[in-house]
Amino acid sequence: MQFCRLAATIVVRPSARASKALIIIRLTYVIAICQFPHIIAGSVESVFGVFTGHSTIADYVFRFLVPTLIGNAAGGPYSPPC
Repeated sequence: MQFCRLAATIVVRPSARASKALIIIRLTYVIAICQFPHIIAGSVESVFGVFTGHSTIADYVFRFLVPTLIGNAAGGPYSPPC
């Protein structure tokens, strides 16, 4: 999965000066296609699952919150500046 992000960064980084909006759209598209979870957006869906009884709080914490937080903290600082 990290390969998709790396590939997107390599492809769009040389044109960073020309069109920042296009780079943001491309990176967002690749992140969505590769189904990388986002800690804020995904929390709404996960908490809804807990409130409706489709998952437990332990599922939310250990299967979503902790792995996503670690992934966002590790990968976030290395994303290309726009």
